[in-house]
Amino acid sequence: MEYRCRLGTATGEILEEIHVSDSEAHLRRELEQKGFCVLGLRPKGLLGQVSLPGRVRRRVPMRDFLVFNQELATLLKAGMPLVQSLDILRSRVEHPTFRPVLDEVYDKVRAGSSLSDAFGAHGDLFPASYGASLLAGEKSGSLDGVLRRYVAYMKVVGGVKRRTLAALVYPAVLIMVALVVVAIPEEMAVVEALQFHRLATEEIGMEPVAVVLNGCHERRFSDADEAEVLRLTAEEAQGDLAPGVPLPAALRAARRQIRRRKLTRFYQARLRRSLDAPLVSLPFLFRDTLSLEDVRLLAGTLEAA
Repeated sequence: MEYRCRLGTATGEILEEIHVSDSEAHLRRELEQKGFCVLGLRPKGLLGQVSLPGRVRRRVPMRDFLVFNQELATLLKAGMPLVQSLDILRSRVEHPTFRPVLDEVYDKVRAGSSLSDAFGAHGDLFPASYGASLLAGEKSGSLDGVLRRYVAYMKVVGGVKRRTLAALVYPAVLIMVALVVVAIPEEMAVVEALQFHRLATEEIGMEPVAVVLNGCHERRFSDADEAEVLRLTAEEAQGDLAPGVPLPAALRAARRQIRRRKLTRFYQARLRRSLDAPLVSLPFLFRDTLSLEDVRLLAGTLEAA
């Protein structure tokens, strides 16, 4: 299956690419092993962009199809012969798919075929129940009545579909809003930093010496550790990391940490490209109070930058 991927690089660039993979989880692992930060991943076929193998399936618009059947029922009820009715109606159809089908149906009926057999040769273009309705109308001798009931039935089905789709719009909007709410905080941190830098330089007249980042994800794994985590995840390793700690659960937690770290590096790279001042990431200090050594460590980090 093809997937549309939105990727962040170590330099802060955003790439949109299409990759082929057996599953989303496998593709995500592959991209993470290549050093990408996966910002978005979805099948290419979503939102009406389905790629079908082979030829493109033709379609007859439902509105044109129902209008044709309604007019055909009216002409038959008025006593007009079937062949003459088809000849009149086919000349009024302009759709590039429907018109050739009606021409062929007209030729077959004029040659002696039944209407159900003539339309049956194009069964992939019409609802499956249509052929059975035509056959029932021919057998009962009331084709016009069957066609009117069929049109009424299809209108009811179409109304139900439209109401169902309308009911699904609101949940879809909520999902999109939720995704935006998740993405905005990360992006807003970059936007606010850039805005603060501009205000300091242009409006206040201060030239920032450095931009200090606080609360960044610490690097818990070396490059070799990250590679090992991704390898074990790809192999679906089992067992226990420690008593009471299943290895799959530990690997999932490790992968979340790696993804967070890559996302942090991605936004840091964007800031470095956009700001003139050096970017300083303060080290994490897991303490309730800061000692003199901690202060010296922070001061040394700032001085080195």
